[in-house]
Amino acid sequence: MDKAGNYLLDLVPVKPEEGVKKLQVAVNRDSFQIVKSSSSILWKRDDPLFLGLELNRDLPDRLFTFKPPTGVEVMDMGKQKK
Repeated sequence: MDKAGNYLLDLVPVKPEEGVKKLQVAVNRDSFQIVKSSSSILWKRDDPLFLGLELNRDLPDRLFTFKPPTGVEVMDMGKQKK
């Protein structure tokens, strides 16, 4: 967790890409929204902060298709008990 109490996820590429070491994502522990990301590449570091996000913009469900890879366990965080 970071100082604000957000979950921190370190995403490391399975196959190394052009100098990309990892991507770190901070996720709000209550809403599960991404609040910050940080990428480490060989020559610099980038830390964008997500501000002014707009949720539930009435986009049709047909715009999104989620197909997890075979063998991946999917957890529906909306159904988790708090």
